[in-house]
Amino acid sequence: MTLVWHTCNIKASLKTLVFMKSRRDYIFNILSVKRRSANYISAYPPSRMYALEEVFRIRSNLHPELLRYIPIGLIACLEGVCRAGIRELIDFGSPYFDNVASFKDITFDFKVIHALQQKTITVGDFVAHLLPISSFEQINNHMTHLLGEDFLSKLKTVQEKWNIDPECESNQLIIQEPNKVFEGVKKTFELRHIYAHELATDNEPEPDLIADCFTTTKTFIDALTALIADLIYPYASLSNYEMKLKASEELEAASNEMKEIYEQIVSKLKSVFDTDPAYLEFFELAQTAWEDFADKQTWFLADLRGKGGTGQPLFGMQAALDLTCSRTKELLSFLAEIERYYAEEESS
Repeated sequence: MTLVWHTCNIKASLKTLVFMKSRRDYIFNILSVKRRSANYISAYPPSRMYALEEVFRIRSNLHPELLRYIPIGLIACLEGVCRAGIRELIDFGSPYFDNVASFKDITFDFKVIHALQQKTITVGDFVAHLLPISSFEQINNHMTHLLGEDFLSKLKTVQEKWNIDPECESNQLIIQEPNKVFEGVKKTFELRHIYAHELATDNEPEPDLIADCFTTTKTFIDALTALIADLIYPYASLSNYEMKLKASEELEAASNEMKEIYEQIVSKLKSVFDTDPAYLEFFELAQTAWEDFADKQTWFLADLRGKGGTGQPLFGMQAALDLTCSRTKELLSFLAEIERYYAEEESS
């Protein structure tokens, strides 16, 4: 009797868990991820990849425990690029939007439909968030459905963009050894699962294997970002000048957004703390200090990642963009805090 009771109790608990999962607040989760990702777009490798490259360069001096982080970081970057790419392709429109119907178990409840109508999220946001990306095979399956053709075959044809010669009929392919790259990504997924979910005390990381995982996964990410850019911007210029121009425009837009939030905070501080100007003075000093830090950090990262190369200015603008988006999120949080304080004062 006791066994039967426990069995029924377990079944009831499982049903509750399934129900809770089905009721998960996807909108909140999607918006939270977007806030943490600084409006990342898949046309560029994520900034975390540059940090991983720096770690990779000093791998011979790392404690084995820190070596375990490299596969975990690589898969985090790959998953982020995949989700961003899926989102952008779907939101780009036909034929990718039309191919969403081929995904199973993607359903839209009223809350999602309301968020779509209010433009809080996009269809691409929702689908990219729901699709599981925990293996090489899942990436291949999702991208094949979305493209309407074999993803891996398409990926093999992607060409290097930085040194392309318009006069040359056969430019260098990003993936030179497809089988080696694909097997390397699979191995990275395997190691990531072991190091993230197991103690693995008897599994000492092998430096050569970690190096292979880094090289192959980075190559895969480079090819994937280039493929998505090709699909969305098929006639985009490949010149270094125009890439820098585009990055400059994105940085200017982000800077303008930050300035707008900054001015709102200044206005709020003047009205809420009109009898104590010290609040405004300290805030302005903090912003000036941040601008000085951001300028120095941008120069440092540009020099570290691209010293002497034609891509150095691009690295600098990407670093500045990341810093600006991060500061904007901080300012938005501060603005919300001031508004809450103002609302409490008004109601009291």
